[in-house]
Amino acid sequence: MLTSERAARAAVGPGVPRRALLLGASSCLLTGSALAWATGAGPLHTKTPEGRARMDPDAISQAAPGGPLMALTFDDGPDPRYTGDILDALGAQEVRATFFVIGRNAEKYPKLVSRIVAEGHELANHTQDHIWLDTQPRAVVQQQISQAQATIDGYASAAYLRPPRGWTSRAVAEQAAASRLRSIFWSDSFDRYLGLPVQTAVATVAGNARPGSIILCHDGGHLDGPNPQQFDRTSTVAAVPGLIAAVRAQGLRPVTLSELLRG
Repeated sequence: MLTSERAARAAVGPGVPRRALLLGASSCLLTGSALAWATGAGPLHTKTPEGRARMDPDAISQAAPGGPLMALTFDDGPDPRYTGDILDALGAQEVRATFFVIGRNAEKYPKLVSRIVAEGHELANHTQDHIWLDTQPRAVVQQQISQAQATIDGYASAAYLRPPRGWTSRAVAEQAAASRLRSIFWSDSFDRYLGLPVQTAVATVAGNARPGSIILCHDGGHLDGPNPQQFDRTSTVAAVPGLIAAVRAQGLRPVTLSELLRG
């Protein structure tokens, strides 16, 4: 993990250019794209649609409008604290969504994966351990995608991959293609507005939605393993019914990614 600028400066002394601080700190280990960023050779992560498209021209962030369709997608599950409630909300509104599951979580909560499929939703690949693929060697990228895919294949076929955080690389794009997966990103993210009241966040996301929109939400908050995380997704659970109602009020129909991309 990178040290703070203050810690780095303390480690290497004054008068060192800011960019060189991260290289000089003895506790800071930089490899691959992180080294490129620290030395000014390039960006650390693909954080924009343009950056993702440069790495993976076949990836999709927004579908071509082929009717009044848009997609709700959920990442990081399954999670027994939130996934069931989100499935309840989707079922009450007769909406089908796409769930980008983490292989580690799918192995831990098979009943939730079975329920996702049984209720007509779509499974997709969000890697085995939710690590940042763009900083990994090809062998690790292949393992992260294929191991998760093997678990998902036990329930249903999956055609899509979402690299965690949207951080991708040429190696990720090539491995996705080799695995016959299409990389899917998003046109808007509910998480961008989590600092707002739920109703305001819902109105903002729905107001931004257009035919072909792909909205990123999260049903998973907890993850063990090499990249552990703990997030509260109660705001997302509370938002789902209102978000569905709001996009429908604009004449849009939420569908799975496969239905959206068929037009």
